[in-house]
Amino acid sequence: MNHLLGNPELNVTDVNDVHKGLNYIVVDSVQYGNQEMIMEKDVEVIMKDGETLYLNIFRPNKEGRFPVVMSADTYGKDNKPKITNMGAKWPTLGNIATSSFTPEESPDPGFWVPNDYVVVKVALRGSSGSNSVLSPWSKREAKDYYEVIEWASQQEWSNGNVGTNGVSYLAVTQWWVASLNPPHLKAMIPWEGLN
Repeated sequence: MNHLLGNPELNVTDVNDVHKGLNYIVVDSVQYGNQEMIMEKDVEVIMKDGETLYLNIFRPNKEGRFPVVMSADTYGKDNKPKITNMGAKWPTLGNIATSSFTPEESPDPGFWVPNDYVVVKVALRGSSGSNSVLSPWSKREAKDYYEVIEWASQQEWSNGNVGTNGVSYLAVTQWWVASLNPPHLKAMIPWEGLN
């Protein structure tokens, strides 16, 4: 069976049933039906200055090295969208449905993981358990993002190619980190940065 068709007999994992560490989950992919994947929750990455950032990682439930798509913000890596429709559907694209594991304005694991990508959601310093203070759109925040990109490129599940993706605040953080030219940053998809 083609894995992109999903398996309707699999029970979707409730987002409240995952725990810190390794989780085998089933995601309600809008595009591909119910999909099995691995979620690593609250992964700690220590910055050069000793600060710890926390990440959630979604990856294919199979052996291999995959490209990484990453987003970073201070909203919280487990934060779900609060607004499902911002305004009229015409002339906009209207609502864009995502899986229940998609953090606000971030890449949807339900789309990327079935297409053999690893999704990394980064909680920047001052959010999601970090003891530091918020530093929005700063050089410090860009340096943290840089360090996490380079960390991800060296992991056993990574093929060394990292791309960034995200909307609004998550688009701005992409521009900031790209200005530092991380060696393993290969692409960026900044959606609706600032007007």
